Formats: sequence, structure tokens, C-alpha cells
Amino acid sequence: MVASPLGLRAQPVLSTVPAGSAAAEADALVARGDTAGAVSLLEARVRRSMRDGVSWHRLGHLYWEQARSTRRGSYISDPRTIRLLQAADSALRLATQFAPDSARYWLNLGRFNLESGVSTMRFAGVQHADKALSVAKRHGDALLTAEAEDQVGQAAWRRFEATSNRALIDPLNRIQIGPNGAPTASDPTALLNPDNGLNAGAFNRNLGRDYVMSVVKHLIKPPTGAADLETAHEHFRRAVQQNPASQPYARHLAMTLATRKQWEELRRFASERATAFPFDAESRLMLGLALWRSNQVGASRAAFDSALALLDEQEQARLTSITRVLRPGSPIAKARAGTGMDSLTYSKLPVGQQQAVTRAFWESNDPLASTTENEMQLELLARVVYADLRWTDDMLGYRGADTDRGRILVRYGPPDLEITMGSALTASRSGGEAGVTLVWSYDFGITFFFDLRPGFASADIAMYDQPFVEGVFEQRPLSMHNLAVARDVDSLPLRPVQFRAAGDSTDVVLVGAFTPRQLLGDLELESVTIASLVKATDFLSPGPTVQRGEFRVESAALDTPTSRHWTQRVGRKVTMLRVELTQDDSRRALRNTQLLQADSGRGFGMSDVLITRPLPPERAPSATSTQRWSALGLTPVADMADSGSTVGLAWEVYDLASGEAVASRNGQYRVSVQLQPERGALANATLRLRDGLGRLIGRPGSNDPLTIAFDRTAVVQTLSLDYVSLDLGTLPRGRYRLRVDIQDLNSQRRTFRDTALEVR
Repeated sequence: MVASPLGLRAQPVLSTVPAGSAAAEADALVARGDTAGAVSLLEARVRRSMRDGVSWHRLGHLYWEQARSTRRGSYISDPRTIRLLQAADSALRLATQFAPDSARYWLNLGRFNLESGVSTMRFAGVQHADKALSVAKRHGDALLTAEAEDQVGQAAWRRFEATSNRALIDPLNRIQIGPNGAPTASDPTALLNPDNGLNAGAFNRNLGRDYVMSVVKHLIKPPTGAADLETAHEHFRRAVQQNPASQPYARHLAMTLATRKQWEELRRFASERATAFPFDAESRLMLGLALWRSNQVGASRAAFDSALALLDEQEQARLTSITRVLRPGSPIAKARAGTGMDSLTYSKLPVGQQQAVTRAFWESNDPLASTTENEMQLELLARVVYADLRWTDDMLGYRGADTDRGRILVRYGPPDLEITMGSALTASRSGGEAGVTLVWSYDFGITFFFDLRPGFASADIAMYDQPFVEGVFEQRPLSMHNLAVARDVDSLPLRPVQFRAAGDSTDVVLVGAFTPRQLLGDLELESVTIASLVKATDFLSPGPTVQRGEFRVESAALDTPTSRHWTQRVGRKVTMLRVELTQDDSRRALRNTQLLQADSGRGFGMSDVLITRPLPPERAPSATSTQRWSALGLTPVADMADSGSTVGLAWEVYDLASGEAVASRNGQYRVSVQLQPERGALANATLRLRDGLGRLIGRPGSNDPLTIAFDRTAVVQTLSLDYVSLDLGTLPRGRYRLRVDIQDLNSQRRTFRDTALEVR
């Protein structure tokens, strides 16, 4: 496997020098690690021969390299760095004056200026790139022509970044976030200055979306930036034509295609490159992105899989790590957001647990397990690839997904509204230059402000706005609002009911409630085939357990609420249970995912309460049967029943104690069944329970007519099965809490189970 070259800092390319020259001697000294000696040698050479363009170029390059590590887009205060950059600028300019016919010298001078934090130098770099292109074309040098085309394209791209979708607004209405969320200048927009006692100009950060909508009317039409984007695209296209093997040139061309949402063109381009360069993972990532945005889900997954297979483990992790979309885990914001998995907690886990958490994350966030693709996983990978294409900068050595814009795009997807407008950046961030405010706004209510420096290919979260953004990451770490899955998916109400099973395991009855019409919408069919899937995943085991089935519903029953149930055996560890119902004709689905912590399986206790259809007398168990619940042929139903009807209640009691004074090994326990209405007390309502033969058991309490208690005697054994029927005849409609309480009369131990019951 190979690592991706994305984001590696590009070094200036040096031209060859004559053997025996001062520049060649300096190169030899640098190779031995003696940079200071090389600088001294070249400085002495240019003092003796002022018109030696080769020596000036090599000297300028060495000054540049010594200052690069501390050169940033912000204001530079270090005197040594300033002196080195001034010397590099002078030396590189003199090289072009004394050797004006060298395209390489013009290219390196242009690259030096494009890296500058000063806008005038950055824009001067455009002229140098144009000069390099002219010289390279005149000499017929294809490689230098390609490099010059790419550099001219980058200059046009930077103009596009700073001017696209520009809103021309009054200078007083410009936003620049200041301390405590307030703007640095007064904002006259009334809706952002509520009359709440704040000082004039106070900015209610939570109303950022309202601010954006107030300036939308100032957007220039047609949108600005289109000409610069087209110019950049053409230069990148010609650079690739001149040098098809260059990955950076190909990435820049793909960047413009993705920005313009030309997915079919990007698909063709990436497919051709993948064929021509079989080990180029980046081409396959581009192809996966284009296919995904074209809704070719299966082909997209195949392209992404082939790309990841070509990468080393470190690069695979960079592209696919879930830490990009977990809560950051900052202490202050975490206290407000609550507990749960975050990136800091995740990073401290052993590797095996990290893998289990990652599996759990993707399992729980798979829109439909019944499909072969995890659409959410593909969407996140597509976002990372897009961010790398858009904002990776080879000159400055960073990758797009790791920039501020990349971090936000990976979490929330492409913004629904993107605007640039003028702003006044502070000196500490821009060296005193006037800048641009870039605004991203999402329809779900969150707005982000960035500081963008014209001609400099980066945008940072607005100064002083980082605490707000980190708070957003904590409160809402991820949004998939732009993800359109292949099916219309709705929620499936599901109730898990646990019974102890043989060995170290648990049987779970999953009872789902739905109306078949939910899976059809407006589609009219005589009978409907519905597919079901039950998936149980223990994240410390090799693979999940999957049950698949199907059933038919006739047209007469499409609008009738119904129940379906499935039984799944699981271990004692935490298990993720997922149930899905899908209908192929309508492309609709119902789903539910639950994390289940199974009962310990030891000692006194009881199962959950299973609500069933009432059993006929001939199938009813004895008062305390030794059978398992599964032997009765019960038909589980959802936690809802019609008024006036009867439902069955079944549960198991485990490990009763024997009485000391009882010769036979009998166990005695008391059962209390209680219904508690969701709202208030009920008048003239009583609870009636019957045994399997239909005989009334127990009596309502005088103080609580909705509670019935009765005693049982059972042989002391591993389990005892209880079954009673609940008569709902006098109960009003509404929601109730049903509680079954068990007290072992020999040991005085108690346990209970609650379940919801809706009487319709």
C-alpha cells in the first residue's frame, strides 16, 4: 500500500547548474548540512559578480528556505524572519533581471510571492506566473509550461475564493466578530440588536442566520467569481494536458470541476486517470466522490474501497476516522452538552475498544442495514475527499479536510448559502489588511463566519468566534441533512422483552407496531410483500447475526394497526439490535435501532413482561408452569389494546428460595399487578385479572382499585412461568404504566418490571 501525497508541502524546483560553478559548490555544501557555508559562498560570489543570475537564484532560495518554517499569513514580528524574507525577495528578483529568459526563475519568484502574507506581493505573483508561462511557451518546454499554467490557475482560483457570491453592503453593516460575540463595529441591523440592555452594536450570535438573510438581497447578480473560476479551470486543464502525470495539477482541475458540481465531467476525468495510473489512489477518491454525488451508490462504494486499499493505514485512518464527527470533548462545552463518547475519550481507549466504538458508530448510523451500502459512511468519506480537493494547499503544506472550512464541511455538509462580503480584519490576523468575511449558513439554523484574506488560499473561523463554534460542535456534532437515501425511511416503534436463556445468553422478543400503509404511501396494491431484517451486533465478536424474512399483507388490512415480532438470542454483553421493514415497490422503509444490556442471568429475578393475545383455556399453563414462555405458542402484540378487550401477560420468575420450615422444596412469592394512568386518577375504574382458565384471581385494593395482589406457590427451580389475562373492559382510553412486582416470601427479595400500555 502507498501513502497519498495530498497536502505535502511543495518545495520550489531548482534548475540545473553548471558543474564547478558557485551554485554547484553551494549545493554540495547544503547536501552535507552546511547551509550557512553555502550562504556565505554565494554572498561572496554575487559581491564579485553582481550579474550572476544563477548564484542570485540559489541564494534567494536558501534565504527563503530558512524563513519558510516561520512564515505565515498573519503579521510577522520576528526581525530575523523579516530580514531573511526581504533578502530572499531581492535575490529572486535580481535573478529574473539578470536571467529574464529563465521560466524557472520567474516561477520560483511567483511562488515566493504567492506564499506571502502581504496582499500586494501575492497579487504580484500573478504577473510573475504570467511571465513564466510566456517564456516557457516560447522555449517549447512542456513541463515548465504545465507548471506555469498551474500557477496562473492558482492565482485565478484565489481571486475566485475572495470574490465569489459577493454581497455589496453598506460598510457599517459589515460583520467582524469581536470579543464576547459582538462585532468590532456597530451593526445597524435592528434584528441583531435586541432591546435587552446590551450596549449599542451588541451582536446576538444566535441570530446569525437572520443576519445572513438580511443581506441576501445585496448579492450581486449574476453571482461574482464565475469568470475567475473559468480562468482557473482552463489553466488547470492545460496544465494537465502538458503534464498528465502530475497529481497536483490533476487535483486542481478536479477541484474546479467539483466546485462547479460538474460530476459527470469529474467522473470521466477521474476514470481516465484511474485507468492510466492504476496505483493512483487519489484518482479513485475523485471517482468515488463524482459517483456518489451522481447517486451511483454501489459504484461509488467500489471506487472508494479500491482507493482505500491502495493507501497505508495512517492515510486510511485520516480519511475515515470517526473523530472528525464526534464531539470534541472540550471540558467547558462538554459540561453543557452532557456525557457520552467524544474525541478525547475515544483517543484514550485501547485500540481494540476504539475499533468496537467505530463499529458501533457505523452500525447505529447506517440508514438501512438491509442495503449493501452504509450511505452515511459514504457521505462522510465524500465530504472528506471534497474538502481535500477544495482546500488542500501544496505551497503551505496543509490538507483541506483539516482546515477550518474542512472541519465544518465534514460535520455539516455543503452550506445551503455561501456569501462573501467586505470586512476589516484585525492586524494580528492579517497584518493590517482589509479582508473578506466568508459566511456559510445552513437551513437547519447554524451560521458560520470565516476570515478570508484576498489572494491567500485559506479561511479561518472568525476571530473571537471559536468558542461559539466549539459549542456548536459539542451540542450538534453532525448533520446529515443533505443525505438523500434511496428509500423514504420512517421510525418503527419497537419494544424488546428479555427472557433468560440457556447458558450465558438471553432471548429477546422484539415486538414492532406499525400500519402497513406506512410502507406504501399513495401506492395502491392488492397485496403487499414486506421484507424484514433483524440484525444483532456484539461489537466484540467477529460479525453480526442477521435474520431475513418476508410476509404478505392483503389490501383489506393495509390501514389496520398491526404487530410483528421476532426472537433473537444474544449474549450478556452490550448488543445493538436493529429491525427493519422494507417494501420494494414503494421504496419505503421502517427501522429501529436499540442498544441492549442483557440481564445478568444469575440469582433471583424476573423476565420482562410480554403482552400477548389471550390464550384459549386448553393451551393455558398451570398456575406456575415449569415450561418456558416459548413453549406456550404465545402471539406477542404491541403495547396497545382496544378498549373492552383482553390481553395476556406472561413472565418468568427465576431462582426462588425455599422456605426453611417447608419439607418439600416449595417456593412462595407474591405478585402485584398495577396500572398507573399517565394523567391523574381514574374514577369508577377497576382492574380484573384472570388465570388461564378464565377464573378471577386476586381482588382490587380498597385504596387502589388498579392494583391486584395474589400469592403463588411453586416448586423451587431455575424458573417458574406465570400467565394471566388482563381484562380492559372498564378502563378508559389512555396511556398507562403497567407494573408487575414480585416478592419472594421466603427470602423477602423483590423485583419488578414496568412496561407501557395504551388503551385505544
